[in-house]
Amino acid sequence: MHLNEDNSWTDKIENLPVYDYVTGNKLTYTWTEGEMPQGYSLKSSVESDTANGKLTTLTNSHTPETISITAKKAWLNADETTEAPEGANVVFGLFEKDGTEAIATIILDGTVDEEAEAYESEAWTASFTNLPKYKAGQVGVEIEYVVKETIAYSDYTDQNPDGVSDGETITNKQDTGKILIRKTIKGDITDEDRAGLTFVVKDKDGNEVGTYKLGEDFDEEKDDDGNVVSYVKTIEVPVGRYTVEETLYKLDGTKETVKYSVDNSEAKEGTETEEFTVVKDETNTVEYEDDYELFGNISIRKTIKGDITDEDRAGLTFVVKDKDGNEVGTYKLGTDFDEEKDDDGNVVSYVKTIEVPVGKYTVEETLYRVDGSTVTVTYVVDNGEVKEGDTTEEFDVERGKTTTVEYENDYKEEESSSKTDDENDSSSGSTDGGSEERGPKTGDDMQVKTLAFIAVLSIIVAVFAKKKEDAE
Repeated sequence: MHLNEDNSWTDKIENLPVYDYVTGNKLTYTWTEGEMPQGYSLKSSVESDTANGKLTTLTNSHTPETISITAKKAWLNADETTEAPEGANVVFGLFEKDGTEAIATIILDGTVDEEAEAYESEAWTASFTNLPKYKAGQVGVEIEYVVKETIAYSDYTDQNPDGVSDGETITNKQDTGKILIRKTIKGDITDEDRAGLTFVVKDKDGNEVGTYKLGEDFDEEKDDDGNVVSYVKTIEVPVGRYTVEETLYKLDGTKETVKYSVDNSEAKEGTETEEFTVVKDETNTVEYEDDYELFGNISIRKTIKGDITDEDRAGLTFVVKDKDGNEVGTYKLGTDFDEEKDDDGNVVSYVKTIEVPVGKYTVEETLYRVDGSTVTVTYVVDNGEVKEGDTTEEFDVERGKTTTVEYENDYKEEESSSKTDDENDSSSGSTDGGSEERGPKTGDDMQVKTLAFIAVLSIIVAVFAKKKEDAE
């Protein structure tokens, strides 16, 4: 017979014989149950007497089949490493497919827990145990379970928002944005100089994210004519706050002005940006401009021969001019020059070095004449030919190099005025080109005549005195 809901799980068999026709023995009847639904078994069989005969009640019990569900957590960082962030934890929830309420939840933090119905069985592995395999009241219909991350972890994106099935992995990928560094250069610097310009990117804690060189890591940006106008480097970084600093920008023989702007903000002078925020899937642009002016040096070295006073020496003056005749500077020996001494501590020369933009220059010595002395001025530029004069020819100053201009003044004491008129005429005056020869002064002829007159007068007086003495 078949028992079901239609017969209210009750049926009967009538007119059964009481005795065995062969042996005459009284018959005993029992009930057995055939194939039962999954998870059901016969628990008991109880007989009772009723007015209509024997009633047997069969009771079935159900022990649901159970299963366990596991899911793993994985991390994918911006630098392609897979370590979990320091101090990270996530919440996993177990759901029936298409369900909205979690059956159970668990917090994973990379630490193994003691066994329970929901626990971290291995680092970053969630286990849910003792779960019914079949839907209640639906024979043979298995329950579909999914595991979801229920609370988003900051600055990471869940790559499996719909959840995963038993044994699968939920991956969190670190959120990233981009920093674009653009570099423009003004001024005539070498390819080697340009290649060494360096940029350092740091996070908000001052940790170095990366170092990038213009000659190795940047791409060229060109105009329509194929001329390089700038250099660019784009890097992908985790979302957060960053700074960019230009380093190794100082070049020998140059003066530089460095300016930067972040995301089209107003340009500022400096080498390190303020902090800026990188957000998910967006690009921050940091633009640098370096303006280089090329410089070299002029070193003026002065030596002095002859005995002149400290006051005379201090007043010796040099004027430096550019190719257009504009005065670059005036420098006095007594206030602007340094002394150079020999091993015995004696001053042998005086030197002044000035920094100037590259180009053409002249040096002129002025105020070098000293009363009571004649002077010969000579100069030489960069160990070239020694020339007489107080003003150099134009010379070049090159980047990072020193052009040396050496002056020598030879002073001689002016001779006394005791020569004849003819000698005076032949020796008076001065020569050109920085030398000065002084003869007797313009009053010397009168002095000679006066002396001669006095001498003659003395002779006449002496003669008259002698005659007077003889007459007496």
